[in-house]
Amino acid sequence: MFEFGSIVVDADVDLSPEFVAVLSLSSVLGSLLNFSLFFCTMTNSALTTTIVGAVKGTVTTVIGFFIMNTAAPTTVNVVGIVINTAGAFVYTLMKAGVIAK
Repeated sequence: MFEFGSIVVDADVDLSPEFVAVLSLSSVLGSLLNFSLFFCTMTNSALTTTIVGAVKGTVTTVIGFFIMNTAAPTTVNVVGIVINTAGAFVYTLMKAGVIAK
């Protein structure tokens, strides 16, 4: 069968200060993100959280194109992002009752 203990003992774990700092920062930021989404939903409505999520996704994608130089935005990428963003906003407007079904 599978022995988990041997894998843990044999694993080469990097516990450098940099790794621990990045892991700690990632944990704190993840917790803050989870709390902010929960707080947004409790304070406002689920629709507001949906709108915020759609805007966040669009902003994150656009910023990712400029910061990460791993792939240049092509016409297909840009059209896909525009269609995805437009779909998210139309869905949000339909849920809000602004656009009739």
